[in-house]
Amino acid sequence: MFDHFWWHASVLLIGSLAIYWIATQKSRLFLVAAFVLSLSLLSGLFGYTRFGQMFEGKAYHYSEIWHYYLGSKYYKELSQQYLYVAIIGAFEELKATRQVPHVEYVRNLQQPFEVYSASDAERVFKEEARSRFTDARWAQFKADVEELLNCPWHDQTDDWKDLANEAGFNPPPSYSALVGNIASLIPINPSTIYFLPCIDWSFTLITAAVVFRTFGFLGAAVFLLIFWTNDLANLYWIGGSFCRYLWFSALTMAICALEKKRYLLAGAAYGLAIALRVFPFVFLLGACLPFLLDWGKDWRKNFRPIARLLLGAMLVLSSLVLISLILYPLSNWTDFFSKISFHNKILWVMHLGFDKWVAYAVNLGPQYFNNGPFWNENWNIFVNDRFNEHWMLFRSIPLLLTAVSIFVCLRAEPKMASLLAGTTLLFFYALPSNYYYVYLATFGVVLLEALKQPPLKGNSLRFWYLMIFLIVCNLVGGFTNQWVVLNGWINNALFCLLLAYIVSLLFQESFNWKEDKFRFYITIIGVLFLALMTFRPRVLTSTNTNGLNTQVLIFAPQDIESGSGGIQNLPNNSFYWHTQAHLLANNPHGLVSIVKHFVIPQQGKYLVTVFYVRQENSVDAQIKMSCIDPMQAPMDTWSPSLIYDHRSYDCEFPAGVNSVQIFGSGDPAKRLLGVNSIILKPL
Repeated sequence: MFDHFWWHASVLLIGSLAIYWIATQKSRLFLVAAFVLSLSLLSGLFGYTRFGQMFEGKAYHYSEIWHYYLGSKYYKELSQQYLYVAIIGAFEELKATRQVPHVEYVRNLQQPFEVYSASDAERVFKEEARSRFTDARWAQFKADVEELLNCPWHDQTDDWKDLANEAGFNPPPSYSALVGNIASLIPINPSTIYFLPCIDWSFTLITAAVVFRTFGFLGAAVFLLIFWTNDLANLYWIGGSFCRYLWFSALTMAICALEKKRYLLAGAAYGLAIALRVFPFVFLLGACLPFLLDWGKDWRKNFRPIARLLLGAMLVLSSLVLISLILYPLSNWTDFFSKISFHNKILWVMHLGFDKWVAYAVNLGPQYFNNGPFWNENWNIFVNDRFNEHWMLFRSIPLLLTAVSIFVCLRAEPKMASLLAGTTLLFFYALPSNYYYVYLATFGVVLLEALKQPPLKGNSLRFWYLMIFLIVCNLVGGFTNQWVVLNGWINNALFCLLLAYIVSLLFQESFNWKEDKFRFYITIIGVLFLALMTFRPRVLTSTNTNGLNTQVLIFAPQDIESGSGGIQNLPNNSFYWHTQAHLLANNPHGLVSIVKHFVIPQQGKYLVTVFYVRQENSVDAQIKMSCIDPMQAPMDTWSPSLIYDHRSYDCEFPAGVNSVQIFGSGDPAKRLLGVNSIILKPL
């Protein structure tokens, strides 16, 4: 099928060739190349808008507006914790006069692996959230919720199932100090909702104009070509939202200011990006690296650029932080840092990063997360433990490559150092969502200069490294709709891209200890600091993995004690573990028994959650636990269906070896018994 993935890949290839012809002046047919490039840009815009369909005929992203309009406008009352329960509270009061979506559960934003039922969410709202609103603010919030319900969408009930399973509103208070005031100036209704996405789109076009003013026509062309065809940040993710790309515009303008050597302005733009999203501070650190090297040679002469960078950043950042402290309680900052710290430890489905790359293997296969956070937690615990089996190696590799990246960035131009060092730190030490890689459009502008340099030294190839990476991301998206598998391949490609940049820059270096010793000292100091901050196993705070408390039982073929049969994969929507790929034991001759032994370090009560797939009207099976009060409970027979479920029990286990047995007798029409996994979480 010739969908937008293939369209973007084709547009990228053709547009990149046109840019190469123009930049290298190798084509005498300049007007032809310019026409091809212009046609590629129009085609990229056409593909970005999903061939004019946008969001199923709407120009706005419904879920994103709910999160970022309400989340910023009512940040004082909602903080990071109460968005979903407050919406449920509004639904409860509105349902007497109008139809509201049927909501079965919402994610607990204080513990993302747990959910509230609708009744629990309403209880939390009444006990914790309602008192944060004055009567006037609650009436205003409820009116905005009603207006959002009046805004057209294809199926609000189905969309609410996805919306309520997202991760909430996550920017810092300094973001809301700016964006929340913008939201307060725009009353929400079915007409004004079309205006909200225009803010991001307008700033993107303004940013493209600044790139044009700084880097010329080709710079603006590269910027727009990548922005419109980058599958990591396509329209589906956060296009059509409300003030989601302001940080990106600020970062790009910082790079433009660096090019013009306007360091105070560059620092101010970095400060704005940091205030909006925090993580852009790594790009500011990267921009400072070349000035640190020059400062070591002649600090009196080179102190001014780095001082202006930092001063500009501090002025803007501190101003927005101060405003946020005036507008919101200090506890909102505490909530933000608590949530974002935990958020960065979770291996979310479409987040990119080194930790996820080395722990995830393609043979784990597709993962099914759409039945709630339980499945995501199960997978996180398992993959976390895989990382921790070799954590010293997996922490050493990033330190080594980061050291090389810092070393080469110390002698690079500030704009290149900013983007390369920033990308390195993000990939190796954070887990940013895929759509944050929208800034690759800015990276393409900086790499454009490499086309004018000698290709034998690898300079011109750096432009093509990025283009090939973007083409690969689109092609992978066209071959699989399994997001975890897709993410695994993108992580492979992103690691290769970083490695190519770092190694190619290193090979261009000539080393002289006498001249470069200060450079080595800066690199060593930076890496030692990173080692102190990061050289430890991964810890998933909510579960405390590695067998210390939570037990994860993954069933394998050797766990079959009786019965016959083999291994079989379930359809695409199922999820597999590398040890057994969903064990299905064929049962033609009677009883099937599957036993798993495990060790409990100390006596205590555990919540036992059994994950399985079932078929309606299936033959009964039994689960039996060897605990202090032996537990035996009926279960549905597992089978290769698309009904995913879980059951939970409270059990008290003695210290030492325990076991779980799953058994059932066969039915000629239903011979399959499938086993997935069990989590034992201490109570």
